[in-house]
Amino acid sequence: MQHGLGTATIVATLVSWAGSLLLATLVGATPLRDPLCARVAIPAGYNCASVRPSAAALLKPGDLIDSNGARIGALDSSACRIPGAPPLPYVIATAPLASSRQQLSYSALGALSRGGVMNAALPAGQTIRLDGGLDGDLDGGWNALRRIDVQVADLSRASIDTTTALTSLASCSIRPRCIDELRSGRTRLVTGTLASARIDYQLRDGRGVLSDALARQLLPHSGLQTVGRGALRAVNSLVVGTQSLAKEPLRAQHVCELPFGFEVAGSAEAVIAGHGGRGAFGDHYVKQNIGVIAQLFAQGSEVSDCDADLGREKSRGYAQAQLEQTHAGGLHLAGEIRATSGRYRFGRCNTGRRLPNNNTLANTAMARVHIAGTLDVMVRYEQRVDIELRWHGTPAGTMLRVLGPDGATLLANQAIEADGSQRLRVLGPGVFHVLPTVDARLQRKGESGVKSLSFNATLEAK
Repeated sequence: MQHGLGTATIVATLVSWAGSLLLATLVGATPLRDPLCARVAIPAGYNCASVRPSAAALLKPGDLIDSNGARIGALDSSACRIPGAPPLPYVIATAPLASSRQQLSYSALGALSRGGVMNAALPAGQTIRLDGGLDGDLDGGWNALRRIDVQVADLSRASIDTTTALTSLASCSIRPRCIDELRSGRTRLVTGTLASARIDYQLRDGRGVLSDALARQLLPHSGLQTVGRGALRAVNSLVVGTQSLAKEPLRAQHVCELPFGFEVAGSAEAVIAGHGGRGAFGDHYVKQNIGVIAQLFAQGSEVSDCDADLGREKSRGYAQAQLEQTHAGGLHLAGEIRATSGRYRFGRCNTGRRLPNNNTLANTAMARVHIAGTLDVMVRYEQRVDIELRWHGTPAGTMLRVLGPDGATLLANQAIEADGSQRLRVLGPGVFHVLPTVDARLQRKGESGVKSLSFNATLEAK
């Protein structure tokens, strides 16, 4: 009789548990629908970050996640961004959420549906096996842990602008294989995160009482600290929800398919200087960015004694330089310089008499242009390719240097004059820096006439 009563009690208990599990499943309170996801992330417009929350320091907008929500990298990392390309223009905006406190629970009963696994919202990827512990033995088995009560507070949003993200993906600075992964949906770009700066846990045993013993068993695992009897707190802010870039806008977005990309920069400087005695025009300097002409002209005010025009020649300096882009991968380097020295006579003057011819002083005139260009060649192939450099009409004093994505010198300062070419075999992908410089200078002192130099040079990469 007693045996029958015991069996009936067991059956009734199992039926009760099954009914409770079914009801809990319907309202979203079991691991079949994680309470943290159902009550915190989804209402705020976010997907679950993963089965368990991730440290906010390790998951942020701009990161890449797999189909399970686990972080696998970042779009701005060397694994996706072409080495040497400028950082992506992401600006992460953050804002707190008002009324962001939530209470939820994970029950031992709900864990029945997962073979005794309780996927509570613990950091560091921890899971609790009620029949085998937290990644090990949990003393007391089923009777040791009844439920974990969780309080989520101090929620905040972090996000990047979706348009900026799409523009970055459309640029040539992202490796093609990363674009393919995003378009396939196997990888997703995180555009927003929902993080909680404070998550508290209360562990209750089979009697529903807060248990220090259970708390001590969880403490050896990273990311938790004791805050009271049977109570723990996440040490760091945790991401509890994510938003990601949808596949459809990305598939519709035009992306770069070029094997090479080019960027140009640089400056042109013009300098003139007149020195010596009286009337010299002094120092003048101007520097302009690419596309703008740098130009200077000055004339001295030399005057001879007794007769202002006797043996006088005014010093003059002229310098003009320009760096401009002619086409994708092409630079135009142009300059003109002229220098005329100044002269004048000096000495005591007698009435009606001019100074002797040998009483002459000379001023120095100098003109100089300096052009420094940067032609960045972005190689998008993940293999060895040839970069061919060609130049035409370069003046004496032109030097060429090439650096790799890591700053290593691939071509040391090499003098290039007139016409020529150079072929470099490089290992892509990466941004290779082609750095031409022109330095032309003229100086005159005590000589009549004008000394001049002009050039129209081009440099291109293919």
